[in-house]
Amino acid sequence: LGVFVLAFGLIWKKERTTMRFVLASLAGTLGLTLAMLVLNYVYAVPLYAKFANFDIEKILGLSNYLMTMVLPFNLIEGIIFAISFWLLFVLLKPTLKYYER
Repeated sequence: LGVFVLAFGLIWKKERTTMRFVLASLAGTLGLTLAMLVLNYVYAVPLYAKFANFDIEKILGLSNYLMTMVLPFNLIEGIIFAISFWLLFVLLKPTLKYYER
């Protein structure tokens, strides 16, 4: 979530338009997905193999696991975050306008 929020905030703070929102959402989703692919490759999969005696690499293959499970999950997660952010922004827009003065 932190990667999504950081990428989203850096892009959308300059200008709050619909196009910038879409661009920020795409950047946040791609950043989140890339970070989670790396995290799963470096940390999560070896941790499962060591402590749970569940070696994903032997059962599914590491690249197959990352591309068929981690990648789609995080892309969908990014879309859900973007929709949630849009709803929050629309609902809080009057309050935000009041405090921006």
